[in-house]
Amino acid sequence: MNYGMQERAFLPSLVFLPQRAATALSFTGRSAAFSTPPIPAVGLICLWVYCSKCLNLQHRFKVAESLLDTKTYIVEEVNIITNKTPIVKELVNVFLESQKGFISDSTLRWYVFYLRPLVSHLGDRETKSITTSDLINLFHLIRTDDREPYTLFNFIRGWKRLFRWAVDEGYIGMNPAKKLRRPPIPQKSPAGIQRDDLSKMLEAALKTGTPERDLALVLFVADTGVRLGGVASLTVDRLDVNKRRAIVLEKGRGGQKERVVFFSSRTAIALENWLEKRGEREDQRVFLLKPNGIYQLFKRLACKSEITGKWNPHSFRHAYARKLLAEGVSIGVVSHLMGHSNVQVTIDFYGRFSHDELQEIYDKVMN
Repeated sequence: MNYGMQERAFLPSLVFLPQRAATALSFTGRSAAFSTPPIPAVGLICLWVYCSKCLNLQHRFKVAESLLDTKTYIVEEVNIITNKTPIVKELVNVFLESQKGFISDSTLRWYVFYLRPLVSHLGDRETKSITTSDLINLFHLIRTDDREPYTLFNFIRGWKRLFRWAVDEGYIGMNPAKKLRRPPIPQKSPAGIQRDDLSKMLEAALKTGTPERDLALVLFVADTGVRLGGVASLTVDRLDVNKRRAIVLEKGRGGQKERVVFFSSRTAIALENWLEKRGEREDQRVFLLKPNGIYQLFKRLACKSEITGKWNPHSFRHAYARKLLAEGVSIGVVSHLMGHSNVQVTIDFYGRFSHDELQEIYDKVMN
C-alpha cells in the first residue's frame, strides 16, 4: 500500500481512540473495521483522533489494507506502552466525559454521586494498583446503618460499570470490580402515584394560571408513562391528536430512541384545548417547559393537593406499568409500551405483586 509523504509521517503518531469518539469507528475488541469515503484513509482517522493530556498513554497502530476493491481498512492495535496509568480521579473524569451526549443528565449525575467515594478515598492512586480488596474495604467504610439498600447496591453497580469500561478502553488489564458481589435489595416494585392522589393533582391543575396546559400535561404523562425528557422535548409535529398518539424521543440505555405512545380521548380533548390556547409559536415544543420546569410544576401541584405519597413524573410511569399489568396486559406488551430495551427490565422492575394485588387480579379473573 502506497502512502503519501504526509500519511507516512502521520502513521507513527496515531493515538488511542476512546469509546464513542466517532460514529464512523466502532471498537469492539483489539481491532475495528471501517470503510473510507473518497478521501485518504489516514485523513479520515485524523478527524477522530483523541489526544488525552492527563492519561500519559502511548499507543502504536498499524494501518493494514484489505479488501482493496471496497476500500476497507483495519486499524489494529499493535502495542500499548503504559509507563504510567491514569490515577483513579483522572479515570473517573475521562469516563464521565465519554458518557456526555450518550446518557441523560440525570444518569450522568447518578454516576457522579456513586463514583464519588472512589475519588475521595482512592483518587490519587494509580488505577492499575486498585485491587478487589481495596474496593471491598471502601464499601465497608461507606456502609452505614442509615444508608438505604438501594444506595449500597448502586455504589457497587457504578463501580462495576467504571472498571468494566476501563478494561474495554485499554486503561487497565484486569477488572478489580469484577468479583464484587452486589448487596441484596428488597424485592418490591417501584411505588407509583396513587389513584386518589392523581385525581387531586388533576383538580389542582385546573386552578393554576395556565389550566389548559397543566391539565393536558398531567393527563398526557399519566396516560403514556412517558419519561420526563420525552414529554419535555415533544414537538407539535410529532403529536397526532386525532389518532391519539405521539412520537416521543427519550434517552435510555444505548442513547436516544424514538417510540410511539398512546393516550385516551379525555387527554386528546385536553390537548386540543391547550393547543388552541397555545396558538402558533416559534418554539415547537408542545408544553413549552424544560424537564426541570415540568418537575417543579408537578411539585407545586402535589403541594397544593397536600399529597404525602409519590408525585414526581416518574411515579406516573410506575403507576402506568402497574395498571397495565393489573389489567392483564402481557409483560411483553407492557415492555414495548414502556420503551424498555429488554423485557427482562420490565420483569425485574414490575413483575412482582403484593398479596393484595394478586388477590385482586385473581378475583377479577375467577369471579
